[in-house]
Amino acid sequence: YLYCNRIGNFFEIDMLGNFYAVTPPPSNCHHDFDLLPNGNIIYTGQDESVQGTVEDKIYEIEYKTGKIVNTIDLYNILDPERQQLPDMGKADWFHNNSLCYDKNDNSIIISGRSQSTIAKISLTTKKLMWMISDPFGWKPGFQSLLLDPVGKPFEYAYGMHSVRINPINHNQLIVFDNGNFRSYTNPIAPRDSYTRLVEFTVDPNNRTVSQSFEFGKQFGSENFTAALSNVDYVTPNNMFICYG
Repeated sequence: YLYCNRIGNFFEIDMLGNFYAVTPPPSNCHHDFDLLPNGNIIYTGQDESVQGTVEDKIYEIEYKTGKIVNTIDLYNILDPERQQLPDMGKADWFHNNSLCYDKNDNSIIISGRSQSTIAKISLTTKKLMWMISDPFGWKPGFQSLLLDPVGKPFEYAYGMHSVRINPINHNQLIVFDNGNFRSYTNPIAPRDSYTRLVEFTVDPNNRTVSQSFEFGKQFGSENFTAALSNVDYVTPNNMFICYG
């Protein structure tokens, strides 16, 4: 197993607790990581010395040495001035808290809690491919990247965590939708909100997104989870959800 501890070091261990490798990354891994086909680690990082911001960098490092071989600065490809929801402070304008690799087109899908945005980024071009996000506040240059919702029911995710790609269909993904405020223009209180697991299906050719599955809305505010939490696929048809 590969895991990351609280101070950001990667540890390779077995189920008996034996250590096989320790990789100290050059920048703290604060939330999530994945392994690339070349054996490198790609992870959500930060470097406050660049723009004075946090949780908006992505690093690819060598597995054994921790040497940086590739960097993506979200500050330069998204809009750090867009209004936050939930508001995490100016420095934490995006709060990238999840990352997963898509081997089908050499891309990653990330989730930004402060922007209530899911985005796909090409590792080849380092450019945005599409976004699933409430259209509020996005400048004209980003509007064409927003996938159009189709079908009902459909709701955007807000304050989300943990995006994961379906192991069989790479155009399907699940998200832990914390549900903070659930609207930029008409925000709702926690007592009226709900938290859910939601699966989205993307049609990249028609630039649309639909909602194929959800779980948790039926519990209402009883299971509302303002932060943290996780989802994952156990099999293509079975999902795991952890209310943090």
